[in-house]
Amino acid sequence: MALPDAESELKEPVDISFPKPLVGFEEHDAYAMIFDPYQDKESVIGLLSDDVSDIYLDVMRGLLLYKQGDYTEAV
Repeated sequence: MALPDAESELKEPVDISFPKPLVGFEEHDAYAMIFDPYQDKESVIGLLSDDVSDIYLDVMRGLLLYKQGDYTEAV
């Protein structure tokens, strides 16, 4: 899939720093997954708290850019 080239509508860099949320799943935080069940034999450990934090940061970044009028970068 080819996406069109797009440039930011804003010329100045936007400060998008904000605190990372504190997410704690305690003993339920870790999980095992296999990326490719046809080739991978070993599972990899993931953390729910890390996954939720990554999603939060991605969504917050997009919302902040959208609020500041940079609709192209917000997507």
